Amino acid sequence: MSRTYFRDLVNEPLAINNASVTLAAGTDTILFPAGQIAIQNSDVRPGKVWKLTASGIVTTGVTGAWIVTQRWGQLLSSPSLGVGGPATYNTPGSETNTVFIIEAYWKCATLGLGGGANSSVVGNGLFIAPATGTAGQTWIQPMGGGSAVTFDIATVNIAGAQISINSAVAGSILITIVTLEALN
Repeated sequence: MSRTYFRDLVNEPLAINNASVTLAAGTDTILFPAGQIAIQNSDVRPGKVWKLTASGIVTTGVTGAWIVTQRWGQLLSSPSLGVGGPATYNTPGSETNTVFIIEAYWKCATLGLGGGANSSVVGNGLFIAPATGTAGQTWIQPMGGGSAVTFDIATVNIAGAQISINSAVAGSILITIVTLEALN
């Protein structure tokens, strides 16, 4: 008989009181306050998959390069799960209050309880927004790299994930909806 899994929200749909996140040119900036997309260590096991969905509005002044990065951990210094896509992505131009959606997936590949960096996680996803400068065009930024990143589960009380954007141009993001689901 096959296993039966039920999708579950890791946290209640988060009450978002985020101020707009300012993207300073040339600076890597995290999108979520620490703890907002936390995952309890007791929920981390091999094969476990989580899905983050976030949406809101984005504003950019001019065309410029963005690198969207998934991280395993809640800080800017947390390990990268590969930079967004095979190269930097140029925003489509001046975007004002354009709706975006982030969909990210993380999977625990291995779990080593003996201490040390012998646990691993992989992640992939997309940042999607319409390119308002060109009718019918969409701005899509892949995230993740597909290869496993190692971490030490014994050194953190709460695991979790983070997404950062390194932008060559100034802009802002306002996140209005966030859900974190356990898919199995």
